[in-house]
Amino acid sequence: MNIWDVLKIEQTKDKDALKKAYRMRLSSVNPEDDPEGFMELRKAYEEAVHLADQTEEEFDVAIQDTPEQQMLASLEALYDDYARRINPDEWLALFNSDYFVSLDTSEDALYGLLRFLMNHVLVPKKVWKCIVGYFDLEGRRSELTEQFPENYLDYITNNATYEDIINYEAFEHAEIITSATIDAYIRDYIELDRMVRSQELKDAGEKIRQMKEKYYISNVYIHLEEMRIRLQTCRLEFSEYIQTSMTEEERKTQDLDALYAERYASALAAIREEAEGLSAKYPDDITLLHFCGDVCILNNDLEQAEQYFNRSKELDPQNYLMRAKQAELAFRKGDYKAARDGYMDLLKENHYDDSVRIGMVRANQMMIQENLDKLKKNPDDIQAKMDVGWSYYQSYQFQEAIAFLTKFQPEGDRKFEYYNVLGRCYLGVRDYAHARQCFLVWKNLIEQLPEEDTSAETEKKRVRYPYVNFLIADCYMKTEDYENARRHLDIALSKDHEEIILSYEADCELKFLTGQYTDCLRACEHLLERDPHDYVAYLFKAKACKAMNYIQEAYNACEQAINLYPYLSQPYALEASLFIRAHQYEQAQDTIKRFDAFENESDSIDYYRARLSMLDNKIDPAIRQLVAIVSRSDGKTTDMEHFEDVHMLLALCYRYKGMYDKALEQFEQVKKQNTQYPLIDMYIGSSYAKLGKIEQALEAFGTQLAIQATAQVYNERAIVYSLMGEYKKAVRDYQAALQLEPDNYFAYLRIGMIQELHKSYKVAADAYRKAYEVSETDTEQHKESLQSLARVYQCMNWFPESQQLYIDYKKQYEWNADIAYDYAVLLVRMDAAKDAIAELLPFVDDSACARKLLDIYGDAGFIDLAHETFEYIISKDPENHRVYGAMGDIFRDHAMYADAKPLYERAIALDTNKEANYYSEWLECMIQLKELRSFKKNSAIANAAAAYPKDQIQTPPQYIKMARFARLSRNYKECKDWLEQGLHARRCRGCFYGVCHRILYEKALLYEKQRNYAMARSMYEEAIRVCGQNAFYEACLKRIEDKK
Repeated sequence: MNIWDVLKIEQTKDKDALKKAYRMRLSSVNPEDDPEGFMELRKAYEEAVHLADQTEEEFDVAIQDTPEQQMLASLEALYDDYARRINPDEWLALFNSDYFVSLDTSEDALYGLLRFLMNHVLVPKKVWKCIVGYFDLEGRRSELTEQFPENYLDYITNNATYEDIINYEAFEHAEIITSATIDAYIRDYIELDRMVRSQELKDAGEKIRQMKEKYYISNVYIHLEEMRIRLQTCRLEFSEYIQTSMTEEERKTQDLDALYAERYASALAAIREEAEGLSAKYPDDITLLHFCGDVCILNNDLEQAEQYFNRSKELDPQNYLMRAKQAELAFRKGDYKAARDGYMDLLKENHYDDSVRIGMVRANQMMIQENLDKLKKNPDDIQAKMDVGWSYYQSYQFQEAIAFLTKFQPEGDRKFEYYNVLGRCYLGVRDYAHARQCFLVWKNLIEQLPEEDTSAETEKKRVRYPYVNFLIADCYMKTEDYENARRHLDIALSKDHEEIILSYEADCELKFLTGQYTDCLRACEHLLERDPHDYVAYLFKAKACKAMNYIQEAYNACEQAINLYPYLSQPYALEASLFIRAHQYEQAQDTIKRFDAFENESDSIDYYRARLSMLDNKIDPAIRQLVAIVSRSDGKTTDMEHFEDVHMLLALCYRYKGMYDKALEQFEQVKKQNTQYPLIDMYIGSSYAKLGKIEQALEAFGTQLAIQATAQVYNERAIVYSLMGEYKKAVRDYQAALQLEPDNYFAYLRIGMIQELHKSYKVAADAYRKAYEVSETDTEQHKESLQSLARVYQCMNWFPESQQLYIDYKKQYEWNADIAYDYAVLLVRMDAAKDAIAELLPFVDDSACARKLLDIYGDAGFIDLAHETFEYIISKDPENHRVYGAMGDIFRDHAMYADAKPLYERAIALDTNKEANYYSEWLECMIQLKELRSFKKNSAIANAAAAYPKDQIQTPPQYIKMARFARLSRNYKECKDWLEQGLHARRCRGCFYGVCHRILYEKALLYEKQRNYAMARSMYEEAIRVCGQNAFYEACLKRIEDKK
């Protein structure tokens, strides 16, 4: 065994780290479920602590035999002698020794004993009971939890409470076998018992065969397991028979228990005879008594079954399982009230026992029928009416109970009981107003009792006063009236009463709901002092710890709740949420799988399952899971504390998929269920904006800002204003966001983008610089703001400053096609075209980088290189119309119109959505090649012009194309007007130039056409100044330098 692998920690001598690792592993190793794993973990921890205590050099000196070592040696000797081990008197004799009794050493002795028992757990109930009683472990629990895990202490008390898994005294030939062999046998038996309980019958049969071959010894319980396997086989065969050979109507009308007893009479008789023989041999074995009683019930021999259960009661009057079996027996005998009362008493001890709850419901269903029959004979039988009401309530048929109870109103003392049950039924349907009204009537009735009346009957009513105040507090709590809830809960807590635990649980809940998390933790600890196994206390302890970000403590509390009731969903869901918060998604999945093993349906578990799917970018599975939750639940019959969370997550999934109409529906469902849901109107507004419903979007944002003004809401509304072209309003909202959050990255970035768009480069640079400063801890934001700032520096022709930013980027982050493109633009402008080409070549498969390469080659006059690059790109992406257009531009700029024309024609054919609209370029080629007879009558030209409605022309490239049409048709005034408008138009997003140099180039061409060469030269010079350097424009300038 590698102790460090067991502890899941690197080798260390840090005892605090060892203790933390040990406690972490303990939360997932339950001594009841995995005793061997528990022993292994404990041994690993003890060995690690021992190593931590050693010096670097080994001691050669023998350690003195201390009193503690003597005690441990005595424990080992006792445990190794099996006959002594299972005898409580032997343990008591040891506990009365000086080391355990002395005031100086008694605490060390107890702690040593408990550490010893961590690795030596195979002792019978009577020994555990002796240990718990002798050392008062329950009374000293708070002290012991400082030294030992709570689930280990629970394990000890459970062993002292419940029946042994095996009869430690019923071994044959044990006297000639070592205790180690008996221990191995018991461990094999524990695994066998698990197989039988899990109905792994084939594996269980094989396990029995192996154990009989492996061991000379045998235990009576091996025969018990064989009988259980035979019974389960009969039951499984019968289940298959009634499903395949009987109609649904026959299954409803026939007495299936009687049919089962008749069909398997011989098998049951044989099992009964064998079981009774074993019980006769071991008459005080409660497990065998219960099994015999169960078989008698299956044989319909209820009298004999009762004798077995009564014998069990004599041996252990408070035995939980015995009392459950007696309640079942009462049901079989037709004494439904006794059965109901028996089940009710059991539920007071274990509120979450589903098998007992089912038994209670069955008994109540029969009581309903009995009492309805009574009412047919005597419609005024008020006792029968009240019994029907209670039975409906206890069967969870709240609506039926309300409908029945509201048909009459009792008089006198019956009112106390009447408003009690009616109020609880209203609670069951979450009608808190009517429930509170009933409880207030009940409370007033108690308050009106005469003070001088101290009769037993009156005191019985008066003693319920704290409880009714608890119920009223619960109603106020459910309607979020926490002030009134506290007032009534204080009354409920003011004196001890039968249901005070419920009041303590409500106190934990109320303090959590009102944000008093520290007080909530204290309330939970106080409750756990009264009842160390209170599930609600652990649940709210976990919730409060989560709220205070005490993640480890929250996790531990979840595990405690799970250990108490492993089939309830809430602690699993809470634990999954903790792991998700910590980004430990695999652990969250593991927690969900643990719950799934019980095959119970849970909305909260499926919700976190969907969250994990979404986090894993599996949006479609997440949507399916969430839709399934919504379709099966109405928000009332759910274990989700806030069902609106399901709609919210579903809305976010739909939004991610671009399904904004469905997202909007879900966001509105969230608001319908919780009008105070954080930022819900903002999400509704964003959805309206995505659907193009701008007025509704702005209205929703306004509503949200009136309720809760946050930076995020201002940012969202600013986005809508930007879409509308209302840039001043957008900037105003971004500035409002910065007033609330001075370090809001998004607001700075968007202000920079708007100012850059409107050519206010200095203001844009300041905004980008601020965004860069506040994003230091976020890599993606830091990269984005750095790139934006470098780009705007280019627009300002601050080339060295821009270059330094690209160099910084290269040092800090991975280089990519997007940033390489930007840097290449700068290098060309700095007259470093070769360096630009070197930057772009590694990313030639990126469309934008490839086109930039074409531009560089074309501007430099390297037509062949440009064409080679073009051929390469087209071989990879033959449908890319922009590449055809880019190569066409190079040919056209160099007067190679015959080569350019077919490329434009191909680009036009591919550009079905007219995104680029290459008609004006194609037209220029046609004119230069003299292939166009009539400019005005050409339908292609007409279509091209129609593709740009004048009211939709917004960007410089669109103005250039319209200007080119005008120039080619020799309408020079219109051409100049288009170009002037283009110069003042909003710049293209992502542009690197302070002024559009392509418009300056077109103006130069226009002046050339008008033979105004001085103005043409000034335009080329201005275009070169804007670019910093441009070989093509310099060639154009040289071409006309002598023209006048």
